[in-house]
Amino acid sequence: MKKNMIIQAALLICAILFLITSSNISTLGFNGDVLNQKNYVIILSWLLIVLSTGGVIREYLLHRKNKHTEEIQYDEEEMQSDGIKISNNSRMKIVISMILLFVFVLGFTYIGYYVTSLIFVFLLTWLMFDWARKKWVISLMFSVGLNGILFILFNLINVYFPKTLLF
Repeated sequence: MKKNMIIQAALLICAILFLITSSNISTLGFNGDVLNQKNYVIILSWLLIVLSTGGVIREYLLHRKNKHTEEIQYDEEEMQSDGIKISNNSRMKIVISMILLFVFVLGFTYIGYYVTSLIFVFLLTWLMFDWARKKWVISLMFSVGLNGILFILFNLINVYFPKTLLF
């Protein structure tokens, strides 16, 4: 329960920092205001603030409720936990996913969106298949297909990405 509260509080802090840094976004894009990017960042940061505040409140109320029920049922040692047990393999997948997401953000910034999204989606889907040697082709096909669809979609709606190392 404490871990969930810490995660929600960290999200709230990140949202506040996100809102503060959004004031530095230039509204001048390639040919003027591109999709009004500053307002989108401000809206998303406020949405994250509201949702993470709600999450903190929810975790606090759940903690109070569980504390009250634990005091009542403290003597019953045979009572089983209602929580979901996460295996070590699942925990490792979560950690690897978070590392991949962090590398994707860095790669998107310096290398380019299409290259890093191809690699990110490929590795993430292959991770879901538990790194099975026979499933890497399926992961690669999905990644290439998704990247192709995004490329076509972004060209249709005229989404411009900043110039990076590749594309």
